[in-house]
Amino acid sequence: MKADLEGSPDQVLEELEKLLRSDPNMTEKQIQEVIGQMSSTITQVLEEAKLRPDEEGTLPQRENTQSLEQAVHRLHELIDYNGLEEEELALEIEEKEEKHAEGIHELMAILTDEERALLHLLASQGWEMDRDALCSALPGIDVDAIIQVRINKKAIDSIQDVLIATGGGRRIVCDPYREAISEEFASAP
Repeated sequence: MKADLEGSPDQVLEELEKLLRSDPNMTEKQIQEVIGQMSSTITQVLEEAKLRPDEEGTLPQRENTQSLEQAVHRLHELIDYNGLEEEELALEIEEKEEKHAEGIHELMAILTDEERALLHLLASQGWEMDRDALCSALPGIDVDAIIQVRINKKAIDSIQDVLIATGGGRRIVCDPYREAISEEFASAP
């Protein structure tokens, strides 16, 4: 990564922000944290170097750029630190996804054909449907009883969470489990 260090501290921070935003792994929170820390670091470095921006906001030229080099070094440390946080977060997410997949695999193995049909219908309709449309698509089936008493009860035992939520007259498969359910349906004979 390379940023243009010419101009005022504000211009340097703008360049830095552009650079950070170009990294798809940086979250908005991390970007703001790095910018805030760099702003403090630049202010401290300039204070120690007794550099003051002129009326146009431009720093005077100095042959000794050690202070700005220290600021750039601190920036790299911050970016590396945030990268480690990203890696740790990615590992946590991966572990949760694996746990979800294991729980969903266990759950799918004990669902009846009727329960699987209801879940498959929800999956085919973008993971949510209006209650009335769901009942019309599965005539003769007590959709609410299947969801609440059978599927969600089994889900609580397998994944420690409800699988299908109810909100605004809709029945919605909870987002964290959708990918694992899709994989289960794809691998089913």
